[in-house]
Amino acid sequence: MRILPDVFAKQYARFMMQVERASGAPFVSFREGLPFKWEGYKEKLRDLALHRLDVETWTRADIGTGKFIDKVIEIVEVNAPALDVRNNLVAWDGRYGPHARSHAGLYKAKGHPNSRLDLDLWLFDFFHGELTDSLAFERFRKSVGRRYDLLAYLYFLRDWTKYMPIAPQTFDRAFALLGIELATSGHCSWMNYSDYNDALRAVQRSLQEVAGLDDARLIDAHSFCWMLVRPELALAPDHVQGRDERDSD
Repeated sequence: MRILPDVFAKQYARFMMQVERASGAPFVSFREGLPFKWEGYKEKLRDLALHRLDVETWTRADIGTGKFIDKVIEIVEVNAPALDVRNNLVAWDGRYGPHARSHAGLYKAKGHPNSRLDLDLWLFDFFHGELTDSLAFERFRKSVGRRYDLLAYLYFLRDWTKYMPIAPQTFDRAFALLGIELATSGHCSWMNYSDYNDALRAVQRSLQEVAGLDDARLIDAHSFCWMLVRPELALAPDHVQGRDERDSD
């Protein structure tokens, strides 16, 4: 997947102008200034979630007890003001009702012994690398539902050098601006998720080669796309990260 240099350069120039207008300071990198203020929470969230998962202590003897499901529910529902960390990557807070939560399927599985066993086994195998990435994706999608943001969050936790969180409508808008012909909204599948991460790698290469940010990471490409289309940036705010929590499929 490739982004035309002139198309990227135009959007990058707009991005820099918006960051400076919003913050009063020029864009330098994604590890400082406004981009870090808005987007740096993702790294902190990942570190905290992995610490709470504590996968190294999991044993097969606990499969079927719901212990692993409870662990995942905990790291989906992260809201730790004292640590300045809240999970904005999954629509979990229930503002549109409990059944609209992206992880509602986890709660449902807990109440059914067979589903609890299957999901605990999936979680154990997934976080211990016992499943191929494609098989894991489709098995989870079929058992818990087409909740793209939840699945992408779990892949992000497992390997953030290859996989990123997703908010389909948001990234579809960003990709359109960058000339990337990819729609993710309503297309939750392994092939689509693979294409999505390939698109972000194309953005990462453009940040490195066109923008001259040699140390740009995949997470920086994710942040760039996110900020490129968020109305908060255009309005020059000085407050928290914005997210439409319905943007989960």
